[in-house]
Amino acid sequence: MLNFFKLIFILLALVSEVANANPASPPVQPLVKINSCPSGYYGSGSYCVPGNNAKFAIVRNGTCPSGYHGSGNYCVSNK
Repeated sequence: MLNFFKLIFILLALVSEVANANPASPPVQPLVKINSCPSGYYGSGSYCVPGNNAKFAIVRNGTCPSGYHGSGNYCVSNK
């Protein structure tokens, strides 16, 4: 009976960890170039192309959302 309770405890702990895990960031993709490219990206024609270490970025519209920092006209994910 003790092993049953240990198993239940372990399963509950695993479910809790999965439920609290951070969702994955969206995939990195090219952006329309507005002046200069954000950190981690390089210009190619009218686009900003992600480099090897680029993080997900979005076009900045006012202040950046939580979890992002400003980089020129873009907001770059902190993750």
